[in-house]
Amino acid sequence: MECPDNVGDQEDQSNNNGNEEIQLGSTGNQRNPLDPSWTTKAKYGRDATLLRKMLHTLREFQALQDLLKEEETTMEDNWKDIKEALTSTCQEVLGLKKHHHKEWISIET
Repeated sequence: MECPDNVGDQEDQSNNNGNEEIQLGSTGNQRNPLDPSWTTKAKYGRDATLLRKMLHTLREFQALQDLLKEEETTMEDNWKDIKEALTSTCQEVLGLKKHHHKEWISIET
């Protein structure tokens, strides 16, 4: 049984450079990030109380407010201050990561 030539083909379109690109159609089964059933299933970052606490702590952090007042700073200094503010806020709210190491060699082996 032969398939018609146009089955499964996708349209080729040219861009301004003359290169050909494949035009991909939407599949219709993509996840909608605004769908409540999808967002509630997300594993990380959905705890509202933790998020509120982190934002509250970050707002109180003085280094970010000082950045707005300083006039002559370099981008490296600004990035260092922002990174320090975010790191210390995360450590204060979330705490340090707890490593749970499993023994890979046991006495029985």
